[in-house]
Amino acid sequence: MSRSSSLKKQKKVDPENALIEKALKVSDRIQFEDVYLLGNTCKWKSFASDKENNFKVDNVAQGSLSNDKQNLLSIVNFVVDMQNEDNTSIAEISVDYLLVYSIKDTKGLTKKHYDAFSTYNAVFNAWPYLREFIQNITSRMQIPTLTLPVYRFGNEGLLQTKDYAINSEDNKPKRKKIKTKTVKK
Repeated sequence: MSRSSSLKKQKKVDPENALIEKALKVSDRIQFEDVYLLGNTCKWKSFASDKENNFKVDNVAQGSLSNDKQNLLSIVNFVVDMQNEDNTSIAEISVDYLLVYSIKDTKGLTKKHYDAFSTYNAVFNAWPYLREFIQNITSRMQIPTLTLPVYRFGNEGLLQTKDYAINSEDNKPKRKKIKTKTVKK
């Protein structure tokens, strides 16, 4: 192997790390201002199991600048699917949030930066609102009350899959599985 091909291999950048770097460039310039519940859909589908019920959370996040370029607007859509022990869907709950951040300086930032920030940070910021909403709505739907786990980064955290990040080839947000967990009734 030649020295030049060896150097090229060393310069290869992990796409997930590149997205994290883009998100960090935005996070240094913003301040979280507000969160809005844009909408939700709650569908009861079947009875829960007396033994174990599972759930999974998927999400899509994207960001853009406001028309006056003074705010970053991040929209996060979460879909929570609860299933009984036979993998029959019990309920599907979809929740959309708009997170508003004031932004100091947009120089050098692109749509890719805003989407990366939304994928990592806006999802993290919206998570406590989702946890409260899901716990409340599952109780009202008279299905097993679901308390989502705390959102964590790290080896055991919810973001430890490479497919979680925005597809770097077409830069379009994709619905990603966060985690599947078993809950008892």
